[in-house]
Amino acid sequence: MGFHLGSAAAPAYARDAVPTFLIELYDTRSSGPRLPAAGELTTPGAVRHLQTILLPEDETCFILVEACSAEVVREAAGRAGIGVDRITAAEVVGQLER
Repeated sequence: MGFHLGSAAAPAYARDAVPTFLIELYDTRSSGPRLPAAGELTTPGAVRHLQTILLPEDETCFILVEACSAEVVREAAGRAGIGVDRITAAEVVGQLER
């Protein structure tokens, strides 16, 4: 149809059909993983960064992305040099504030 995964030009039903995944990173202070910028995970047509939440007191980082599969997310994280502890399917309830 001529639109990319999650693009603003995609019809609403196509955007809503894209699976969402949560990337979990733990022990962010002591192990020193580099926290990713949004653009580092985004791969046009494959992975779209939605939001990153850092919990400094818990040394935890959650990254919400859209992609066709967890494996595609894992590959994008690897290319960005991000050590992932866990990737799980997620469901966004309500709207993300931007």
